Amino acid sequence: MITPDYIRKIRTEILKLSQEQFAALLSVSVKTISRWENGEASPTGLYADKLKKVKEIIDNPNLLNSLKSILDGSLGAVGASLFIGSITNLMFLANAGYSDKLVEVIRKILSDKSEK
Repeated sequence: MITPDYIRKIRTEILKLSQEQFAALLSVSVKTISRWENGEASPTGLYADKLKKVKEIIDNPNLLNSLKSILDGSLGAVGASLFIGSITNLMFLANAGYSDKLVEVIRKILSDKSEK
């Protein structure tokens, strides 16, 4: 379980986001973020899963740097939210045993782009 203090740490120290920005990233209200950080409520269901994925991303320096770049860029929290969703899907497929296929598809995409 992710504690209220850890949620606050993710937001303020690691991602350096306001409650408004963090709420946009997770597609919840600012009041919900406040309640999570104050221990008045706990993330459940989809939101608990999103926070777990955010934790996995911030535990990986390369993914964390990518997330921070997106947050700092013009796409902001919306782009970062899409990034988290994409990484979540890739992690799911990799954990399900599709790692080799993922690498093959990514190489094809990259080689197709470089040929243009």
